[in-house]
Amino acid sequence: AQVCFGLHGLSSVMTTDRIQKLSEDVINRIAAGEVVLRPASALKELLENSLDAQSTSISVVVKQGGQKLLQITDNGCGIRQEDLGIVCERFTTSKLHKYDDLHKISTFGFRGEALASVSHVAHLSIVTCCPPSDCAFSCRYRDGNLVEGPTPCAGRPGTTVAFEDLFFNMPARQRAQGSPSEEYSKILDVVQRYALQNPLVQISCKKFGSSVADLRSHGGCTSTEQVAETIFGPMLSRELISIHQCSDSPSVTLKGLVSNANFSRQKLTLILFINNRLVEGAGLRKLVEDVYEELLPRGQHPWVFLSLSLCGSNVDVNVHPTKKQVHFLEEEAIFQFVGDCIRSALRGRNDSRSFAAPVPGLSAKRLMPAKQCEISAKRKVPSSNPTRIRTDTRQLVLSGFRIGRDEAGGRNDQVHLQTPELTSINSLLKAVDEQDNPELTKSLTQSVFVGAVSEDLALLQSRSKLVLVNLEAVALEVAYQFLLRNFGCHKAIVFSPPVSIVPLVVHYLKGQGAAGMIGNIDTQEIADTASAFLVSKSEMLSEYFGVSFCKEGLQRIPQVFGKAVPDLSALPLFCLSLCTQINWQEEQACFEGLCRALSHFFVSSTHRSSPNSLNVFFESFHLCKSFRAPSRLSTDGSAIELTRLEQLYRIFERC
Repeated sequence: AQVCFGLHGLSSVMTTDRIQKLSEDVINRIAAGEVVLRPASALKELLENSLDAQSTSISVVVKQGGQKLLQITDNGCGIRQEDLGIVCERFTTSKLHKYDDLHKISTFGFRGEALASVSHVAHLSIVTCCPPSDCAFSCRYRDGNLVEGPTPCAGRPGTTVAFEDLFFNMPARQRAQGSPSEEYSKILDVVQRYALQNPLVQISCKKFGSSVADLRSHGGCTSTEQVAETIFGPMLSRELISIHQCSDSPSVTLKGLVSNANFSRQKLTLILFINNRLVEGAGLRKLVEDVYEELLPRGQHPWVFLSLSLCGSNVDVNVHPTKKQVHFLEEEAIFQFVGDCIRSALRGRNDSRSFAAPVPGLSAKRLMPAKQCEISAKRKVPSSNPTRIRTDTRQLVLSGFRIGRDEAGGRNDQVHLQTPELTSINSLLKAVDEQDNPELTKSLTQSVFVGAVSEDLALLQSRSKLVLVNLEAVALEVAYQFLLRNFGCHKAIVFSPPVSIVPLVVHYLKGQGAAGMIGNIDTQEIADTASAFLVSKSEMLSEYFGVSFCKEGLQRIPQVFGKAVPDLSALPLFCLSLCTQINWQEEQACFEGLCRALSHFFVSSTHRSSPNSLNVFFESFHLCKSFRAPSRLSTDGSAIELTRLEQLYRIFERC
C-alpha cells in the first residue's frame, strides 16, 4: 500500500489488488444479468425457443407481472431425454456447430444462454415430451445444473418452461422492477409483437388464475391484417395499409403494415423484425418519423409494423447480449428503399380524412326495434338492494358478459339432448330426483360466491343465508348428474396422438410399490392387461360416455367442465379403477359406477390442474336449472348454514 500526501496533508490510501479470475458462479450471474433484464426479456428468449421448435401453439401464464411465475407452454418438438442434463448449461445449443454457421443462421437462438441465464436468477423447471417418447419428463434446475429429475410424468408433446421468484438472489435488480401491472403490460407487448410476426402460430397470454386470456391470436392465418385486427382491434386495423415489396439491389424483401393519416397517437409505435428477429432500429425510427412528419399534426405519431428479410450473410446478429440489435450491409440503400415503400403506400391514400360525429337527435332507443322495446319495457329490473341483502344473483355482474366462458372451463349447462331409452338410466335419473332437497338446490344454484376458505371449502351467500360449502363434494354430484343427463351424446376432448396408458400405469404402480402401498408384483403385466381390457370395453364406453381407448392409448374423453383439459396425472388411477371397481355384469350398477368413476377423475384432475378450481366448480352448478342437490350434502357436512343476516342484524342492534 502507498500513502499519498497532497496539498492538504494525508489525502488517500491506495491499495493495489492482484488480478484474479472470477469464479464460475460470479461469471454466470453477471452474464445472466445482461440477458435477463426483466420478465419480458426472459419471455422473449423463451418465445424464440418455442418458435425455433416449430411450435404451432404457444400459451403464456403470468403471475404478479412475471416476478412470481412465468410459464410458457408449446407443442413443439420437445427436448430429448438425454439432453436434459445439459440443457441449462451455458453455450449448449442445437442450432450452431461452428462459427461460420453464424453467417447463415436461420434460428432465433444460437448462443445457448437463455435457459442458463434464467436458471441463475430464478427457480427453473421444465416438463417436456419429445415424440416418439411414451411419456414426458420433468426436471428442476438451479444455477445451470440439474438438481431434480428427469422424472417420468404425463404430458403432451412439446415443452413447458416455468420459472418462479425471478431475481430472488439479486435484490437490487428485484427492487428496480416496476409494479406487477407495468411488467405485465411489457409482457403483453412482447407477445403481441411475436403474434403479429407469426400469424400461423396460435399464441395466448393470461394472468395466473384467470380463466380468460388477455390476448389470443387464433393461428393459421395467412394474412397479417387478420392478426392485427384480432390483437389491436378494428379501430386500428381499418386504418392500416399493407406493404409487400421486393428489391434486387439492395437484396431485401419488405412486408408490413403502416397507419394512414386518419390514425395517430401521442407516441410512435414501431414494431421491427429483421430476418424474423425482434430488434430495435434507431435509424429506421428516425426514417419513419421523417416520412410522417408532413402528414400528421405536430405531436402526433403513426403505428408501423415492418418485417425485413435480408440475406443471412449480410447480417451480423452477434452484436448484443439480448440480440435486440443487428448490423447489416448496405444500410443506407435499405433505408432509402424502406422510405420509398412507405411513401408509395401512403401516396393516394391520404386525400381525405374520416371523422366520427354524433347525429343530433338520434338516440340508442330510437335505433332499437319496436318489439325489442316492448320486451325491455316488460322486463322487471331487480331492486338494487332487495330485502337489505348486499348481493343478489339476479343483479347483473361483469362475469355475465364474459365471452368464451365454456372454453375456459366455466359452467357447462346440463341439458337433456335426448331422452335415454335405457331403463337403467331412467332409474338412475329418477333416483336423483327423489333424493333432491329443493331448499338446498335453490340455495346452491341461486347463490353468490363470497370467497374461498380452503382448497375445498368456500363461503356462498344465498339470499340472507351464509353457507359453508365443500365445492369439491358438490362438483362430484354435478359431474355425476351431467354424465347421466347427457348419456349417449357427450361432446369429446380428442387427444392426437393418443395418450399412452401402459407406461403411465407402470410408473404409477412402481411408485406405489416404492411407497410400500403394494407388494412385489409384475407391473408390466398388470399394465398390459388393463390396457387390453379397456380396449375391449372401448366400443360401449365411446358410444355412451365419450371415452375411447385404442391399442396406442386414450383417444378421447367427454367434456364435463367445459373444454378445459383435465390433469392427466390422475389417468393411471382412473384406468385401474375402471378395471377393478366397476360391476360390468349388471347394467344399472355398471352405468352408475362408470359415472361415479368419471366424476371422481374429472373433479380430482381439475382440482390439480386449475389454480381457480373452486370458481370452476361453483360455475358448474351456479344458475344451473337441471342440477338437483341430494339431501345427504346437508347431512354429511358438505353444506352448512353458518348464519342469517336477520340474526346478525339483531346482534348488531344489541351492540
